[in-house]
Amino acid sequence: KVSGGISTEIRSFYDMLYKNQEVNDFYESLSQFEGDDNTIVVDTVTNRILNSSKPFLYSINAEGTLNNVVNFINDSLVSISLDRIIHHNQIENYTDSSKLSYYLDYSYSDHLLFNLFFPNEIEVLGIEDGNVKYKNEYGEYFFIAEKNDVNQLRIQSSYKILKDFIPYDELNELKLINEKVENAQNKRLIVKLKKNKA
Repeated sequence: KVSGGISTEIRSFYDMLYKNQEVNDFYESLSQFEGDDNTIVVDTVTNRILNSSKPFLYSINAEGTLNNVVNFINDSLVSISLDRIIHHNQIENYTDSSKLSYYLDYSYSDHLLFNLFFPNEIEVLGIEDGNVKYKNEYGEYFFIAEKNDVNQLRIQSSYKILKDFIPYDELNELKLINEKVENAQNKRLIVKLKKNKA
């Protein structure tokens, strides 16, 4: 789910691919040459929502497969690598070297939600201490991992930039938001699969 200028850019890009076969073919060839990241393989797009009023929210729901994200430690323990699935369109910041303010094209939000289904009832170890909620004047970030059903884990990650101007003496505020994202990406969730009752 994206909103603001990023929503416009994404929709424009896919619309161009859809309407122009030559550009579509070029993009496909480029992807094959550079190699695809097959971490998330979408099998079916189940729903697509476009809100035509500001901030032009664009949302896609899909079902698919995650590769190299869920790893079995043994028969009953599963490790989930969040750095493979949490990727936001972040504003890079270099507070040590930058002496210029940031003039952005737009404020925006980028929201990811994953529902992971397991074959057995699950218990997520250490989940209580893993959630992140952080906000300052220029943006916010939250990460929530929660058991959504007996065999379902819900992971949400949301990155928002609230202003289109960030003065250079306030760039540390942007750095703090990005650090929260990095901390969430470095988390590793451990899921215990409970044995099915006979």
